[in-house]
Amino acid sequence: MMTSNGTTSSCLMNNFRIDVFVWQIGAFLFPILGIPGHILMILTIFYSDRQRFHPTCLYFIFMSIAESIYLSFMFWDWLDAVKLAPDPRKILNCAYFYPFVGSTAFISLILLVLLNIDRIHMITYPQRTHSKITNERVLIKIFLTYTTSVLFLIHYRYSLKYDQKAFIIFGQSCQVNEHARLWFYSIWPYVHLFCRLIPCLIIILCALYICWNRCQQKHHPSRNPLHSIHRKQQTYSLVLVFLSISTFFAVIPITILQLFNSKMNDYQINYQRYHCRSDIGHQAEKWKFLNALFIMWEATTYMSKFYMRWIFSSEFRQDVRQMIYCRLRYQHRSITSLKNYKKKKRTIELDVCSYHQ
Repeated sequence: MMTSNGTTSSCLMNNFRIDVFVWQIGAFLFPILGIPGHILMILTIFYSDRQRFHPTCLYFIFMSIAESIYLSFMFWDWLDAVKLAPDPRKILNCAYFYPFVGSTAFISLILLVLLNIDRIHMITYPQRTHSKITNERVLIKIFLTYTTSVLFLIHYRYSLKYDQKAFIIFGQSCQVNEHARLWFYSIWPYVHLFCRLIPCLIIILCALYICWNRCQQKHHPSRNPLHSIHRKQQTYSLVLVFLSISTFFAVIPITILQLFNSKMNDYQINYQRYHCRSDIGHQAEKWKFLNALFIMWEATTYMSKFYMRWIFSSEFRQDVRQMIYCRLRYQHRSITSLKNYKKKKRTIELDVCSYHQ
């Protein structure tokens, strides 16, 4: 069986080139661009008096944390691909590597759903906002969302194992356990589709409602005069709509493609049976290319939230500039104070020496 798996892997590696190229470009660029953006997002929220005490900003903080973990593991995978780091699947085992990737993506999606729901509550019942949407309640919802990572850990612990010569299903060196083939290929894709499709539909419905509400306010300005606060709230809603729509179109393709995971099992069996037949290899190559392309397309939504807020929200841009300016000014003051302290200390030492002389 080891020889068969080795033959399968060598056949596939000979055929697959474009998907590896797409993966390496995305796995390098997205973490390089996304992780600094998430750090800036978190620092901006902490340093902004307007955002720090707003409960819904907690969603952005913990979305940034989850997506930073996702992008970090993607970058580790890229380092392994270019031989700069050991294979994360070997270090953590496939059963513990993929829970970090799958659960953080799901957590980010659910937090965006909760953010949309709270936003609609704020629009529909503005008088109840401070009593119903509090820091404590938001933190409880975030904690419960993060606990879903345990389900992913159970799934991958049951389904996958590390094998250096295993058939390539997601990345490399992972093999589906014999006792989990039915679950992994036939049942899990539909569970995965349900767990992602329902939140995506909720996101789209929330985005449509927010757009409808904004159109109502635009056609009936007397109901809600556009003061500066209302304009900021409308900008916040617009950012949320764009985030929701982009997330929907980024998540759905790879989710649907996972329904065809069983095809990869068929390709493996046929490769072992027909010894690298070209037509079977071409079918597997197309599947692998689409898989890499859609994973990278999904990753765009995990690296772009900072940049989308930067583009559409002038208030957020102002907060970022103010945070950077304050940090630079603080560092400059610290350096200046340190220099003055050393200079003063040196002057005192010279005075003491001259006194003793």
